[in-house]
This record gives sequence, structure tokens and C-alpha cells, in this order.
Amino acid sequence: MKDEKEKVNKPEMVDRDMAKVDISKKNPVDKRLERLAELNREIANFQYEAESAEEKEILEKKRKEEYLRKKSELEEKLGPLGVAANELIHKNIVEDVLESAGQENEQFDRLALERQKLLNIGLAEDLINKLDALGVVPREEDRVELLDVLTSTRFIDYERRKLIELMGIDMNNKEHVDKLSNNKDLNESFNRVLRGQLISSEYRELLLAHEVAFVGREDFEKSGANELAKYFENEINDSELTELGIEKIKQIVRKILNDKECNAGQGEFWNVLVPKEIAYVLKAERQKEDKSKQEYQKRSLFYYPVIRDVVGKEFLPRQVILKSENSSRLFVLQEKQEVDAMVKVKLSTIDLFVDGSFGQEIITALAVEDNRMVLRRFVDGVRKLLSGKKLMIDMIGDNLFFQVTEGKLEIKLVDYGCFEAKWENRRQEIAEGLEMLEKLEGLVK
Repeated sequence: MKDEKEKVNKPEMVDRDMAKVDISKKNPVDKRLERLAELNREIANFQYEAESAEEKEILEKKRKEEYLRKKSELEEKLGPLGVAANELIHKNIVEDVLESAGQENEQFDRLALERQKLLNIGLAEDLINKLDALGVVPREEDRVELLDVLTSTRFIDYERRKLIELMGIDMNNKEHVDKLSNNKDLNESFNRVLRGQLISSEYRELLLAHEVAFVGREDFEKSGANELAKYFENEINDSELTELGIEKIKQIVRKILNDKECNAGQGEFWNVLVPKEIAYVLKAERQKEDKSKQEYQKRSLFYYPVIRDVVGKEFLPRQVILKSENSSRLFVLQEKQEVDAMVKVKLSTIDLFVDGSFGQEIITALAVEDNRMVLRRFVDGVRKLLSGKKLMIDMIGDNLFFQVTEGKLEIKLVDYGCFEAKWENRRQEIAEGLEMLEKLEGLVK
């Protein structure tokens, strides 16, 4: 159930072009605009969360007045009430408020979901138009399929290689591919389509589900990660977040989904929403067709507590893993890291650290013994993880970040992917990870 709410009028400007749609026209575009205008009006006058002190004070005052009114009515008929009766009245009033708030918030989520699905069509059309302007024209037989992928939940799991083929991009034309890759407007348009599908698909279903829970023992054991670590009750997720409770967690999820300036991203195993102001990101598993990849994806997700407890809690963002009755995916709510303000450290750039031409603020900070100890703890933890659990942190990709805050070195594994040393085909990645560790150690000798 959601936290208590106060009905607050916060009118939104309804798009004037939408409001002027001639309802006598019945082509798909006009129908879409007409329905969007209706949804905007409903949502604009809907119930919003009472966040300010003033709004909460109004809510508390109304609840107290309702309690006193009911108490007075009963005492007129029955005489003075005992302690138990007073507590029962108060409890019922509170539960009524919470139940009403929860029902109205579910209705708000459904309206927002319908609106976003209509907006997604326009976002997809905009992306196709931008591709066309850059000389990328899909084959006629692929046009219908491309639009269907871009405007459906298939998009969030669709293989990038197949999508590129549908769009009609010639991967052999390196110059053209580079031009497309570096086109900021095109990339932003792609991310808007991705965000639109994420917030109108199973991310939104996470809110609409009545049963949302933190993962536990059964999920951990099914993943296969239990081969590396024993399960400890309530230790999969960070207690600082689980103590907030499911309803508070859903509040945070709702804010992320409703953040219009939220960015979207896509990796091999994850889709992610990164809000502008909110202190968390929301990830969801991408469904993989390859069974072995799917199994590795699940294990990787549950390696989090293993890595956290062996390498060190200070080096990973806090997080919780969520499951929903409405979805086969697992979701992760994770502390946001401001990676744009951090220095990316990977095998391809570590030599620049060593020769002093990159990340000078990090090198300067390492002149302080306390900061050198931080780096030593990290390196020792990674080595211990490899020797004890046969896992090597992925330091090849964009996972490891350093920053200096008020003179103190901070190290974060933003994405805690790792390679399993038991597989023969991972020997190269393990060797590269060991090479990386040796060079990091060289910075503190």
C-alpha cells in the first residue's frame, strides 16, 4: 500500500494542438491525438503525492478532525469510550485513508501507462524519420516489422544486430556507421524510444502488481549462485534499502517512471532507467533467447552479495533485487552513481594512469596513505574473490570508476559483472583482469 496521499491540484498545460483535434476525423493519428488530450486532462487533475510539510500537515489535520467527529458521534449514543474503542476508531480511519490512496495511485499508473503507449508510436515514427534523413531507409518488406518492434515491448529484448538489419544500416560502410554512432540527435531519439517502452511495459507492471517482493532464499538457490556462497537470510539485498519497505520502494520506482528527464540505457543483460534528480536507477533483465546466456545472466545477478561481502561493501552501490507477480523479469533498484563526474578505469586506459597523462586527480590523491590503503583493499578483495570464489571482476568494460571527494579516494563497481574462472573460454578475460590488478598495485608501490 502506498504512503498517505493528499489530493493536490497541480494543473498541467494540455498540448494546445491536441486540444484542437477535430474529433470528426477518424484517421489513426487524429484518434491518437484525441485520446492523448483526454488522458492529459485526466492526469493533470489527478491525485499527487503530498510531499511538502504543508501538504502533510493538511492531511494530518483532516484525519484528526475525522477521528474526533466519529468519536463524538459514538459518545453521544454510547457514552464515554474506552481506550480500546478509541484505538479501533483511529486504526480504521488510517486504513481507510491508505486504502483509498493506494487505489487511486493504481488508477493513476494505469492512465500513465495508456498515455505512454500512445506516445511511443510518435517516438518510433520520429526515429524512423531521423534515420531516413541520414540516408538509412529500411527495405519495404521490413518497414512494417520495424515499426512493430519499435512500438511494442519486443523492443526492450530485441537483439541489436537484428534491429540494425531491420533499419537497413549497412555495417560494411564503416564511415556511415561511425557517422550514425556519433549523431547525438539520433542517439537521443533512440534512447527516447527505449525509455518509452521501458516505462510502459514491465517496469510499469512492477507498480501495478499487488505482490511485489524482495528476492529471497528460493530465488538465490534457483540461480545457481549458491554454488559459490551459502545463503544468509536477508543478506542478498542491502538492509539500508529493505528497511524502507516495499511500499516506499514502489514510491521510488514511481518517481523514476514519471521523471520526464530520465535517460535510458541498454547493455547485454540489462535495460536501465537513469533519472535526473532521484538518487537511484532502475534496472530490469533483458530476456535472452540463448539458454546458457539466460542462466549466466541469473547467476551474475545473484553474485552481488558474494562480491559485496568478499571485495568490500564500500566498493559497490547499495541495491535491492525485486520480483513481481506480473513479470518473469527480476528488477534491481540501485543507488545512482554520478559516473560523468568520475574517472573510468579499464585495461585500455590504465597505462595512461601509470604514465600520469590521465586521471591526474587520482594520482595526486594516491600520494596520501589513506587513499593508497583504499586501493590496496580493493585489489586484495578482487584477488580474494578470484582465489576463493573463482570469480574475476569485469574490469575490461565500463564498470570500474574512481573519484576523489574532498581529498578522499572512492572506488565503485557500478556494474558488478564478473567472469567465471571455471570456464576454459574465459582464460583470456581472467588474464586481462590479473594484468589490470598488477597495474593498479603499481600505483601504490
